[in-house]
Amino acid sequence: MTPKPTILLLGWRTPYIRIARELGLRTVVLYAPGQLDSGQVDPAEADESMLVEQLANVEHVLRAVARLDLSGCIAVHTQEEWALASAALVARHLGVRGPDAEVMCRFRDKALQKDHLTAAGFDLPAHLEIPDILDAGVPSRVAEFGFPTVLKPIAGAGTSMTVLTRDVADVERAQAEVRAHRETPEVLGRRTFIAESFVSGEEWHLDGYVLDGELGFLSVSRYGVNPIDTRQGPLLWSTCLDPEREKWAYQLGEDLVRRSLSVLGLRDGVFHLEAFHQEDPDRLVFGECGARLGGAMIREAIHQKLGMDLYRAGVEIAAGLPVTPPGPPTEEHVAWTYLSASPGRIVARPTEDEVLRRPGVTDFRYLVGPDDSVPDTTVWTAARLADVTLQAPTAEELDARMRELQEWFGNAVVTRQESEIPEPTPQEVTASA
Repeated sequence: MTPKPTILLLGWRTPYIRIARELGLRTVVLYAPGQLDSGQVDPAEADESMLVEQLANVEHVLRAVARLDLSGCIAVHTQEEWALASAALVARHLGVRGPDAEVMCRFRDKALQKDHLTAAGFDLPAHLEIPDILDAGVPSRVAEFGFPTVLKPIAGAGTSMTVLTRDVADVERAQAEVRAHRETPEVLGRRTFIAESFVSGEEWHLDGYVLDGELGFLSVSRYGVNPIDTRQGPLLWSTCLDPEREKWAYQLGEDLVRRSLSVLGLRDGVFHLEAFHQEDPDRLVFGECGARLGGAMIREAIHQKLGMDLYRAGVEIAAGLPVTPPGPPTEEHVAWTYLSASPGRIVARPTEDEVLRRPGVTDFRYLVGPDDSVPDTTVWTAARLADVTLQAPTAEELDARMRELQEWFGNAVVTRQESEIPEPTPQEVTASA
């Protein structure tokens, strides 16, 4: 019997492991400690797997590769933001299909990305590279650059340590946040920052794939609240625009995607591009772009609205297989949103079935365990209690269903303040030790 071709996957994501196996591929998966500790990892789902302390560290990944059976490996693939460069270098090391390392650096490093686009004639807001955000001279440098300014890690993700600054005091508060930040093994390197002139407008996200340098699929979505504003408390959500009802939006999006991805050099793979829609004149201003899928339930909402499974497309492109065409779209209005509740330790919460029975809900998942604490959604856009997708026949009804769901869920989750949790007795401490 001819052995199955092998694909090396960096990061544990059950959907793409399942898809790879459906495509007849032997799956070898490297996963991070945080994925294991959060309960994402089920070794039975993959053919072979191994813990790697830092997927962003090429040495750690290569040492794991040396211990694994990668005979018949045809490709290295990841959808983890932090592992894109590792995947590229490991693919080069193995001599198999994978991302291009130079291209991945342009998609990871926000200053490199904008330098390339500016040199190609894109009209972008000004930016300033800050080698060390904790340097004493940074506040005066940012003041000279000009306010309002957005400060963020040069190779970060979401809104982690992303701050809108309007004066020197704001910059100093941003420095204090960095000093207090507790690094995790998965997310390292938070000293080099970029300062960007603030861009007004409604933020959109554009998701799809390219194949042989050509745009193969595009979805255009509109955020209900700009991601940076979630640091003030609102929950992040977005709605998929309809290619027929909002044809003008797709024309704007397609032009920006084609031009920017061509300059950045992405020829094969999925992308998640964020841009700001401005009126009078009607235009999209490039924000930033990742060479991976968008987070939250962007993939699920696009699949429901437009029939395209971008997880499947990503694996198929990585393995050199034909991309499965999209299924039939729906005329329903489709959105996803974060769900959260009052701060504290979770005492009780709705079951998955209870949430799925709410009006319009089509998919749902918890991001934390039943005994964990409610994450602080103002820290960054990856912090939330749960994700959900909804559908409705009109935009107005979709909005009403989402607001009702957010309120119902927030009230249905019972929490207890950490200070209310009694200290363990000496006997309990001994037993747990």
